[in-house]
Amino acid sequence: MLQRFEKYVELDYDGCWLWLGGNRHGSGRFWFEGRYWKASRFSYELFVGPITNGLQALHYCDNQMCVNPEHLFLGTHDDNMRDMVSKGREAHILGEDHGRSRLTWKDVEEIRALYSSGNTSYRKLSVMFDVVKSRIGSIVRKTTWTKRPLRTSI
Repeated sequence: MLQRFEKYVELDYDGCWLWLGGNRHGSGRFWFEGRYWKASRFSYELFVGPITNGLQALHYCDNQMCVNPEHLFLGTHDDNMRDMVSKGREAHILGEDHGRSRLTWKDVEEIRALYSSGNTSYRKLSVMFDVVKSRIGSIVRKTTWTKRPLRTSI
């Protein structure tokens, strides 16, 4: 088992043991005893000891693909979220850069201009732009789509 696990590990310059095996959603996976394990969890249990239900293997190094047991510690999901925020790793993807956004900044500007002209309603704009009426309202009131991201050219 150890030999099979180690064949998927490569040492990194900063002491991380990088998982080279399969992964899902950016987290390494290891097939053992008929099921997939998170590679970091498997490593912790293999080298340190059992993990109590409700706890996760978290990373001091902030490298999700690291399986070095010296870089791992146990915590709850909430501990993981607090750790992420304290280290500034939370992502705030807004506006047209968000993968599920139907609108662009050009659309938002047009919605605001059309509504301010007084010739249309939230309902008409929602049909025109294929979004719910409440989304139009939040755009017009500027409770969403408030800060256009800075773009830098290369």
